[in-house]
Amino acid sequence: MLKEIFTIQHYHSKLYINRDGKLFWNSKGGTPRTLESLPKNIQTLFYIKFIRDHQLASLVSGIAPLACIELYIKAKFLKRIFIFFAITITSIYCVRSQAVDESYEFINTIYNETTNIIHVEQEFKTLNPFKDLNFVSEKFFRDEWQPIKIGEVPDIEAFLLGISIQHLNDFANQKQTFSIDSSKLNSKIKVVYNLDQYLKEGGIVSQISRPFMSCTKEWAIIYTSSYSKDFSGGGNWYIYRKVDGKWVYYHKINIFMT
Repeated sequence: MLKEIFTIQHYHSKLYINRDGKLFWNSKGGTPRTLESLPKNIQTLFYIKFIRDHQLASLVSGIAPLACIELYIKAKFLKRIFIFFAITITSIYCVRSQAVDESYEFINTIYNETTNIIHVEQEFKTLNPFKDLNFVSEKFFRDEWQPIKIGEVPDIEAFLLGISIQHLNDFANQKQTFSIDSSKLNSKIKVVYNLDQYLKEGGIVSQISRPFMSCTKEWAIIYTSSYSKDFSGGGNWYIYRKVDGKWVYYHKINIFMT
C-alpha cells in the first residue's frame, strides 16, 4: 500500500511512501518506481520540496518508525542540521537494536543443519571485503542478483523493499573489529586459535562476518568465504528472510571469485 506524500506539478510527478518507509515516484500516472531510479537532479527537487513543506515529523509519527525509513533526505544534497540529526539517530538506533546475542543466534541457526564441523577465524570479517566504501547500491543488487539468466530466482523487489541501502552500507563499512566468542557458538562451529598450524595440517578455514539485519529484523545478510593453504573459495553474501519466526535461506550473491 502506497501513501501519496506530495506532487511536483512541473514534472507531473508524485512521491509515495509504503508502510516500510520505502519511497516511490511516478510520472503522469505511470507505474510507481523506486526513488533511486530518478535522475539525480529530479531527486534533488523532491528532497528540497520535502524539506520545504516540513513533512518529516508527520511521516515519522504517522507511517513508519524513523529507524526503518529509507533515508530519502541525503546529506550530499542538502547539508542541514536536522538532516544530519535524522541520519545520526537512524544509524544509532539500527546499530544498537541489533544485540550481540541476535548475531550469534542467527549464526547458530544457519549452521545448525550442517553435517560437518565449521572451523572459523578468531575475528568476524567485515561485510564489505573491498576498498570501495559505496559499492552497495540498488544497481549492485540488480546487476548481481542473477548475473547469468538461468532458472528462476527469488523476488528481488521484496528484498529491496525490506532493507535500507544506507543502513546496509553503514554496517558493511564499520572499521571496528569484533572477536568471535566461542562460548556463544553451537557445537557445529569451532574457532581456530592456531591458524598457521591448522592450515599446515590441511585444515579448511571459514571467514564469517557479523550478520547484517534490517531494522525490521525480517532480513539478514552474512558474508562467508573458505580457504586452505592450497586454495581460496571466493566470497559470497548469503541472504536470509525470517518466515514464521525462523530464518530461511533466500538467495546468494557472489562477491568475488578466486
